[in-house]
Amino acid sequence: MRAGRLRHRVAIRRATTTQGSFGQPVEAWTDLASCWAEVRPLAGRELEHARQVHALASHRVLMRAVAAVTPADRLDWGGRTLEILEVRDTDVGGRTRQLMLTCRESV
Repeated sequence: MRAGRLRHRVAIRRATTTQGSFGQPVEAWTDLASCWAEVRPLAGRELEHARQVHALASHRVLMRAVAAVTPADRLDWGGRTLEILEVRDTDVGGRTRQLMLTCRESV
């Protein structure tokens, strides 16, 4: 993997559940790791749903392997939130040195 391609700083976040002041469960996103990655937009489209416009964009993120990244996590990239749809190991030979994430951004 060429390090020059990894020019975007992303934070990997995981949902955690804690108890609120009245004992109710409260979900919060905590930082799991922060790393350099290549973020490439793939496609964009506008959807009109119930008189509201939701913009969806697909991104492909290439990064060095970080342990335990799952589709339940999400990425924070410069104030934008990317939901992880798929995590793929792209190395030949099973060395797990880089991951390719397919993500969706909801604006």
